[in-house]
Amino acid sequence: MSKDIIIEIHGNNIVVGMAGTAYRVRYRRPNSGRQLVAHQLPKGDDPTAPITCVQFMSLAWRIATDKRAS
Repeated sequence: MSKDIIIEIHGNNIVVGMAGTAYRVRYRRPNSGRQLVAHQLPKGDDPTAPITCVQFMSLAWRIATDKRAS
């Protein structure tokens, strides 16, 4: 499944998506803070995805926080 994960970094934005699905979330780190804030969340489960929306959001959060730390 990890090969299906797409990660893009644009300035203070980290975008995590899953190829072939509607799952995509953008995390932004405010200029004055360290915590990531999620924007553009998936609207619900994608029937074509191998995992639920909640599982994707958990995975995306871990990936984004790891990227932020590196």
